[in-house]
Amino acid sequence: MNKKKWVAILLVVCCVTVFSACGVQSALRKKAKTISTYTIAATLNDETKTVEATQNVHYKNETSVLLNEVCFHLYGRAFREGATIKPYAAYNKDKCFPHGESFGDVTIEKVCVQGKEVSFTIGGEDETILIVPLQEELYPESYVDIDISFTLTLSENTHRLGYYNGNINLGNWYPVACMYEQGDFLKTAYYSTGDPFYTSVANYNVTFTMPSTYEVAYTGNVVSSSQNANMVTQTFKASVVRDFALTLSQQFEKVSGEVDGVTISYYGYKGDEDMKANLQTAVKAFTYYHKNFGEYPYEQLSVVKTPFMHGGMEYPNMVTIADSIVNDTDIVKVIAHEIAHQWWYGVVGNNQLDEAWLDEAMAEYSTIMFLEAHSEYGVTHADSMAEYISSYILFVDVADSITGKVNTNMELSLKEYTTDYEYTYMVYVRGAIMLDTLRTTIGQKKFLKSIQTYYKQNTFAIAQKGNFIAAFEKASGMQLESLVTSWLSGSAVVAG
Repeated sequence: MNKKKWVAILLVVCCVTVFSACGVQSALRKKAKTISTYTIAATLNDETKTVEATQNVHYKNETSVLLNEVCFHLYGRAFREGATIKPYAAYNKDKCFPHGESFGDVTIEKVCVQGKEVSFTIGGEDETILIVPLQEELYPESYVDIDISFTLTLSENTHRLGYYNGNINLGNWYPVACMYEQGDFLKTAYYSTGDPFYTSVANYNVTFTMPSTYEVAYTGNVVSSSQNANMVTQTFKASVVRDFALTLSQQFEKVSGEVDGVTISYYGYKGDEDMKANLQTAVKAFTYYHKNFGEYPYEQLSVVKTPFMHGGMEYPNMVTIADSIVNDTDIVKVIAHEIAHQWWYGVVGNNQLDEAWLDEAMAEYSTIMFLEAHSEYGVTHADSMAEYISSYILFVDVADSITGKVNTNMELSLKEYTTDYEYTYMVYVRGAIMLDTLRTTIGQKKFLKSIQTYYKQNTFAIAQKGNFIAAFEKASGMQLESLVTSWLSGSAVVAG
């Protein structure tokens, strides 16, 4: 081949590379112009453990129907005294409240629509939904401004929302719009099983004032910071994300690295000896997913150590890791799993209440793939699958001997699972085995191509089972619907 042809090919390759690198950033900028925007100003009173806030929602009607009201989740009300649906399982109560049961709440002070105060109501399964009437019907693709003044009272706990031992977790802390499906807003409660959250992407401009004794990890980027007396005010901006979370601590130290222009940070406690090792794990996991699944579209990602009753939790641009985890291998697995959620939940969204496998099974199997590709952690693919298969079979056998019947359906809604254990084994473990079976069926190269296709086709969208199957069938050139549905329905048997 002559020199001119080589030059031409190189130019094409360079152009394709630049286009690929800019594609998801361009999609983000384009999407940011067409979605709802939350503007929040909040102040933390550390003595009373309350957050006083005002919130403007420039709300877009993304449905195909006229709306005469807009509904918002008030997840903080699930921690109030008298709540009938608890955000924790009964057997986890002591773990949730190490110092004894404590209560929080959300009080709505005032609601305005287009600048005029309106009478609102509180409803939903357990009175955790704010229902805001509109003065005029809102047409599809149109916007309305809704202003909400509220007070959040934190309880002392180790959950997603609360304070404990010099740390404050602010996950799911502000009124967030309910999704609208099949003719109504989904007024679901804060169930104890799984992650009972389902949101579309939105833009966030958040100004948060707190005592200067705290350091904060966050969604988005800091755009300004100032200090007055003993208080610090920081303004954050996050575009096209599914949630906005903050984690505050009086114990934080931070170490950071960079991958392809993305800042990766690890927040540990002062005096921790594993900070650099945990940052390195985060960098490796991020790099693996970024290169093999699809480009990460944001500027930063933080891994944050905090008191948490479960292993970890995902938020846009930020994941939390329970400070109770001490085993090195367990820490690696949790970091890798939660970072994988930036792809499966963060960029590619799903209904986490009704199709939890779409993000949890994907994050769990992504972790297996990451460990397989990094032999330094000493966990091979064979080791992982042997553990998953044997533990799944044991769970089914034990559950069957106790109840006489085991429901192996992976498509139950969160409130339909009888226990957290059943949810974990059906969604995480069975889900990982299903994906490994899918990988074996179509081969490694087509499996990776399928994941990349799924990611690309559903960037910033809400994916469903049909989108997953369509992407894998397109990339593999094979008919896979019957295989996938047999696993989801529970008819496929796991054999040891």
